[in-house]
Amino acid sequence: MVRVLIGIFCLCSFAIKLSQAQGSLSTTPPWTYWWRMGSAVDSVNLQRQLLAFSNAGFGGVHIIPVYGVRGHESRFKAFLSKEWMNLLNYTTGQAQQLGLGVDLTMGTDWPFGGKQVTTQYAAKKFVVSDTVFGSVPTLRQVKRAAPGGEGL
Repeated sequence: MVRVLIGIFCLCSFAIKLSQAQGSLSTTPPWTYWWRMGSAVDSVNLQRQLLAFSNAGFGGVHIIPVYGVRGHESRFKAFLSKEWMNLLNYTTGQAQQLGLGVDLTMGTDWPFGGKQVTTQYAAKKFVVSDTVFGSVPTLRQVKRAAPGGEGL
């Protein structure tokens, strides 16, 4: 344990000396979560919001596609559909022009999953009996999935 702590201390000291040698400590602007309710987005509003994030001093956005809002079903974009992917490409292109980073949750809501997940790869719970370990499928569905992200 002592060796690990000494190693961490040495790495931190090295990082500080390296950044001082480069002239100053680097800083990174904060990012923001960007919840996409039902992925009900369009290019005009994406551009407007990205510009607002940039003007507010954010360094990037983390997109989280989640369930939609009642009354706006006609605007929903199915998760990973062609239209959804086109709007994601548009978002990353506009963000790049503004100097913003883009990150994306790799599923919809929690737990991650979708129709591509089979029982073989679905969430499982561990079972312990004496000294034998095993697992059984929970068949848990994505809770409150974004449109098109339903499934195990």
